[in-house]
Amino acid sequence: MGRQILTIENIPAVLWGPKRDNLLIAVHGNQSHKTDVVISLVAELAVERGYQVLSFDLPEHGERKDENRICDAKNCVEDLKKIIQYIRTLSDNISLFGCSIGAYFSMLAYQDESIEKALFLSPIVDMKRLIENMMEWFEVSKERLEREGEVATPINNLYWHYYQYVLQHQVKWHKPTAILYGSKDELTEYEVINDFVEKSNASLTILENSEHFFHSAEQLAFLRGWLCQNLEYVRMDTYKKIYPRTNDFQTIYLQSVIENPNISVGEYTIYNDFVSDPTQFEKNNVLYHYPINNDRLIIGKFCSIACGSKFIFTSANHTLDSLSTYTFPLFYEEWELDKKDVASAWDNRGDIVIGNDVWIGYEAVILSGVHIGDGAIIGARAVVTKDVPPYTIVGGVPAKEICKRFNESTIAKLEESKWWDWPFEKIQKKLPAIQEGKIQEL
Repeated sequence: MGRQILTIENIPAVLWGPKRDNLLIAVHGNQSHKTDVVISLVAELAVERGYQVLSFDLPEHGERKDENRICDAKNCVEDLKKIIQYIRTLSDNISLFGCSIGAYFSMLAYQDESIEKALFLSPIVDMKRLIENMMEWFEVSKERLEREGEVATPINNLYWHYYQYVLQHQVKWHKPTAILYGSKDELTEYEVINDFVEKSNASLTILENSEHFFHSAEQLAFLRGWLCQNLEYVRMDTYKKIYPRTNDFQTIYLQSVIENPNISVGEYTIYNDFVSDPTQFEKNNVLYHYPINNDRLIIGKFCSIACGSKFIFTSANHTLDSLSTYTFPLFYEEWELDKKDVASAWDNRGDIVIGNDVWIGYEAVILSGVHIGDGAIIGARAVVTKDVPPYTIVGGVPAKEICKRFNESTIAKLEESKWWDWPFEKIQKKLPAIQEGKIQEL
């Protein structure tokens, strides 16, 4: 899964996944950070379901441990408001995940914002109650806290100014919300969470015999299932731009996840991957595709690309003009060569071009410079080293022609019709003829 490291007004942050219309803000809990186990799991599942995710470090956490700025409600609310201001420049379709104290800060900061859905894990929903509980547990009176300003405890320091801020800023939360809560949560009593659920009309799922922090394999497995259930509430219009079929997260419209300007994919082309995240096609399937060569991957419309298919570009081709197969120009520093000649380490064979309505089988490999014509079929695990004519079936290593799909007359008529360029309505009307092989009706 792709990750973009960025800084938002001095706040270290991570954007997970390709650009999407739906964004999810993920806020970690105490003694954690922006890429912890829980946040990483949330990001993985959310990206699979059509979201882009932004996580960040709260004060005194992650990359901000040495900051002279404490992790209190006031500071965290300020940071959360900076985060959502940035998010609004990307999309207005915003959802939220908050863990523990991160959920509390989020509710304070975003109670007047438009949030499509909130998912809270072990949320702190009554900070006043928690602070007063801590004062009781560690025998710290209000008078002492006011007098000293800060009192250390075995859990976290207590601050008078923090307590006063909490008293003056009550949570008022009325967004669509789902909560996962451990029955043995030692920081938020059941009556407190139940009262919050009733007032906010949130849904509550309870994991029996689980405490506040979810860390065991069993707890994380339960969390995964709960997230999968609740992350299905993505906007369907955006969802269908990426995933053609409801509840199928292995098949994507490839065009929707491409970010590299040197990769072009036509409408309705699909990629299926039951091994890895299909949205990571650029990383996992387009190999040795370095910007220095400016070579392109061009894929037409209505193509079907099976799991594990690979497109291997020029930089994988060690030059055959050299007496050695070793790529000396790549290691110009070691051998004191001219950096500008680095591309001479390989033979440049040019773009890979895939026509329209092409079916590429399981784990097929397409090498640089290859052009595949419209309507061709590439057999499973074939290695395609040469151009493939339109409507030709090839297979093997190296791939060789097996047969033509149709006679020359039918191929010519299909090429002339260019049905893949028709408007949606015309294709829909002609589907019976297409599916039944009735070329005369096109």
